[in-house]
Amino acid sequence: MNAVRWIALFSKSGAELNTVSERLGRYPDLIVTNRNTLDGVDKTLARKGVFRAMPRAPDVRDYMDAFGAAPTGTQLITMHGFMRIVPARICDRHTIWNMHPGWVTRYPQLKGRDPQQRALELGLPSTGVTLHRATAELDGGPIVMERACRIAPGTTLDALCAALTAMSVDLWVEFISSQLNG
Repeated sequence: MNAVRWIALFSKSGAELNTVSERLGRYPDLIVTNRNTLDGVDKTLARKGVFRAMPRAPDVRDYMDAFGAAPTGTQLITMHGFMRIVPARICDRHTIWNMHPGWVTRYPQLKGRDPQQRALELGLPSTGVTLHRATAELDGGPIVMERACRIAPGTTLDALCAALTAMSVDLWVEFISSQLNG
């Protein structure tokens, strides 16, 4: 049996990806970022990872260069705050997974950027995280896992973000472990 190659993409600090990697006891085989430098990237991730730079506005060729032509089932591609919509041509060719910090099956209005802030602004009683297959539709692919949490009155944005990040890490560890270990 061939080992699954794990490719992870991120745009921000990579802190969540580092926490997931530490909990798994394994770092991605390749980390792709569209950051100009590794300044501001989680220091452990920066030391442990094999990085590949991608333009801030990647096109189909950039994704193809990063992912290669590996057969389906030999790569696990995950997005950790990548903040880009992957072109349909790439989503059709590769199975890519994304975690969204909004409970979109219950509240579709949480699709897109800053769903944590929107959940608070809308006064929603709950939210959650959604792990879905990436498609060219913003946060619109088939959902494989989700978790929900109550939003207590007076919850701050920082507290909600921390709670959703913890839930995301738990789901990622469960999902990635199942994918890498069969």
